[in-house]
Amino acid sequence: MGDKLIREQGYNGFSFTDISKVLGIRNASIHYYFPTKTDLGIAVVKRQHEELNQIVRNSAKSDPVKQLSRFMDMYNTLHNDGQVCIVGSLATDLNTIEKPVRKELKFLADDILLWMKTILEEGKKQGIFHYKISSRAKALLIISNIMAALQLSRITDPGDFDLIRNSIIKELKTGS
Repeated sequence: MGDKLIREQGYNGFSFTDISKVLGIRNASIHYYFPTKTDLGIAVVKRQHEELNQIVRNSAKSDPVKQLSRFMDMYNTLHNDGQVCIVGSLATDLNTIEKPVRKELKFLADDILLWMKTILEEGKKQGIFHYKISSRAKALLIISNIMAALQLSRITDPGDFDLIRNSIIKELKTGS
């Protein structure tokens, strides 16, 4: 529930009372597992990190195109569910969230970046992907574009997400 509320209302936009109302339980029940909101925030980010690691492990032996597709599928699922990614949601509140939550968020963002960079480098090595800038810069562009597409397409048009996603893939494969 904390994950959902962070994505919908932002980290600072909900309280344990909001969670207890939705779940129909007392605040004390939530505090038993998460004594502070910081503990909850860390747990949410760690859970997302574990899910990412599982996806990376499951796709590790796939070719770069399939890995890129799996990466895009994560964001497509969020788009279809009307959600934003946890990194994008928490980044909005970065200056006001506690240092331990920021630290976990940085670990997650670093691993997303590492995975994309690895996909790109292998794809370039195999002659599948074409780009002239560094792999890190290209990875940052892809990640920031797809994260922004999640948010922007909620305002502009839901179909804009597919337009952006498909443009990223096409440009990567053709180099133009």
